Amino acid sequence: MKSTELSNSLEVYRVNKFIDFESSIEATHVGEHCRGFSVIADEVKKLANRSFEASKEISDLIKTIQSEMNHIVVSMEDSMEEVQEVIRIVHKTVDSFMIIINETQKCSL
Repeated sequence: MKSTELSNSLEVYRVNKFIDFESSIEATHVGEHCRGFSVIADEVKKLANRSFEASKEISDLIKTIQSEMNHIVVSMEDSMEEVQEVIRIVHKTVDSFMIIINETQKCSL
């Protein structure tokens, strides 16, 4: 989830909270005759809270994934350095063997 999408989710949460607040005020003004309206306002509030919590969980999950990806990248870079060192050692070994072979051939002549 991109930061703009998370920002949009948080904006939806804020709007829902505002609607909830306005609904509560209206329910108070209308009194007993609008208990149903108050119930709806409470449900909107619950939905807003669940949306906000879900957005926070998604944000935390994204941060965890990003952190793990950073660790993987560092590990891969370290592995590449080790592989390059092994390749250098193999090249030196091959060069050494070539020298030994050449010297051995000179001696046998």
